[in-house]
Amino acid sequence: MAKIKKIIIFGGTGFIGYHLCKKALKNKFKVLSISKNPPLMKRRLNKINYINMDATKIRSFKKISRDCDIIINAAGYGSHLRGKKGKALYNDHILIIKNIIKYFNGKNIKKIIQIGSSSEYAKYNSRINENFKTRPISYYGKAKLRITKLLQNEYSKKKLPITIFRIFQAYGPKQDENRLIPYVIKNLKKKRDVYLTNGKQIRDFCFIDDLINAIFLSINNKNTNGLVINLGSGRKIKVDQIVKKIFKIIKKGKLIFNARKFHHGEHKIILPNISKAKKLLKWKPKISLENGLKRTIKERLHT
Repeated sequence: MAKIKKIIIFGGTGFIGYHLCKKALKNKFKVLSISKNPPLMKRRLNKINYINMDATKIRSFKKISRDCDIIINAAGYGSHLRGKKGKALYNDHILIIKNIIKYFNGKNIKKIIQIGSSSEYAKYNSRINENFKTRPISYYGKAKLRITKLLQNEYSKKKLPITIFRIFQAYGPKQDENRLIPYVIKNLKKKRDVYLTNGKQIRDFCFIDDLINAIFLSINNKNTNGLVINLGSGRKIKVDQIVKKIFKIIKKGKLIFNARKFHHGEHKIILPNISKAKKLLKWKPKISLENGLKRTIKERLHT
């Protein structure tokens, strides 16, 4: 009988973490989720071992067995905070990954996967390759880039089997309502006005299932060790176009453009080149934007 593989998912109660846990269960892993707080009811899964602890404190790691095969780090709040809160966010992200490296020290680990961000890159008006310059503006982006460099250094010195995925605009069921698509769905569903920017930002929105499938394809793929890999849909769309698609499905509420300013440091164009992911992982996104939106809206309308 084959040994059941063990996987630890830091940040397993978040949006991406929830879907990582769900996929791990489907793939017959024994799953341990590490997070500071317990999961929301909508993200609680049966057969997951949830441990609540502060991963910025190395002493908290005594709650975890070092006996595991795979580690995925999706921990840390994905927010572009500024000032003292931004610095605290930066420090927390760095402490978590340093503690993971220190505690497990490469023991029996077959793969460490880091969930990075498009925020690590500099501003570009074209599709971004993994070798493009990094020049993050936010503390969140700076933290993600620092983690990338720390992990690449561990790979260079100790051949620690790491892979870093830079995610571009994930969406899907169970996402927090402070993100664009669930924010629009929530308010239209309640027949409210939806206040937006001019909506001319160009983005690549990728359905969560496609992203998760790519991540799991890397687990047994040694060719991805030490690499940074972009993940997205490969399709571009303006923000005003995607919210109009949502409105066309729900047919309630009202969209009000030019009612908000851009976020601090927000780039007008954020698009990935995903050719490396396609080549190395033999992967391609399968869920169309229309189908992904319908699935996301259907889940929201029944909660």
